[in-house]
This record gives sequence, structure tokens and C-alpha cells, in this order.
Amino acid sequence: MTNSYRALSENLASGGLASSGNRSTTSISKHSLACDTESASKHPLVIEHIQVRPDRMEVTIRVRSEQFAYTNNQIIEEVLSHFPSLGMHACRNHKGRLFADVMNHTSIPHLLEHMVVDGQTRRAQKEDRIFTGTTQWSREDPLVALVAFSYEDDLVALEVLNQCVALLNAILLVSIEVGTTINGRNNDNSAHL
Repeated sequence: MTNSYRALSENLASGGLASSGNRSTTSISKHSLACDTESASKHPLVIEHIQVRPDRMEVTIRVRSEQFAYTNNQIIEEVLSHFPSLGMHACRNHKGRLFADVMNHTSIPHLLEHMVVDGQTRRAQKEDRIFTGTTQWSREDPLVALVAFSYEDDLVALEVLNQCVALLNAILLVSIEVGTTINGRNNDNSAHL
């Protein structure tokens, strides 16, 4: 199982696609994404909608069950084996200035945000390029989050997003098999996940 995780994370670091340049706002729904709906229904995380804006992507993520809503030490340990610098990301949160301050108990969509930022950094055309992101739970649906992140190349960003979701889905499915997911909601009342 770990080898399949490694293959996915190695794809994140592999060569990029040709730059498509920034486009005007584009919207992509789950119905227009090339995916097998039946198998997607079994995944812990599903991309429901993507809004591509000139400066950022806004991605609506559905978490299939509360058991997949938050991280824990085992999930983070596996993710860090693919993204070792994740904890050093700047992150505005209720405990400190780094993602490491909250990563062992934060939302899975927040973890996804940092994975996408990290994956894009690995593939950036400009060495000093800085990527940013935000994550916010929906007020209407407690299992839906809006993850927004900047990008340099929209096609690379979409590829990295899909690879990160696939890796997280694999990790979460294994975590449920070994009983390491967390049930329940985060007790933290901070605005940023």
C-alpha cells in the first residue's frame, strides 16, 4: 500500500504540463469531470465543484462521512512521508504560526489545501513563487468545505489537486481499515480550519 502512495506523491514532483496561462473565470462541476460516479461514491473525499478564477481556484470538497473529517497522528505521519516539509508551512491558526501547530487535529480539507500548495511549489516554474490557500467549512452543510488556493499554471494546479485527493483517499481508506480515523467534530472555534 505504501508503494502506491509513493507512486502518487512522486507524480506530484514529476515534470509539469505546458503552461496554459491564466484564463478568465471557468467553472467545472463534478458532472463535467471525467470520473466514474460509482467508484467516486466510495471515496472519502469528492471534488464537487471547481471555480477557476484568474488568481485562484476555489474547490468545493465533500467529505463523505464525519469519520473522514479530521486528521490524527497516523494520517499525518503517512502524509508527511510524501510531503515532509508540510509542517513548516506558514499557517494562520489558533495555536501558532505553522501548519505543524495544528496538523495533528485539523480538518482533512485543510490538510488537502496544504498538500496542494506544497505539490505546486515542487513544480513551480519560478523558484521563488509563493502559493497561498484558505479552507472553510460550509455553513449549510457540515461535510462540505471550500478550499481555495493560488496557482501559477491552471493545468498543473488541477493535476496536483487530483493527485492529492487520490493520495488522501487512499490514506483515509487504509486508516478506516486499521481504525485510525477520528469520529466527531473539532472542538476548536477558530475561523480557519
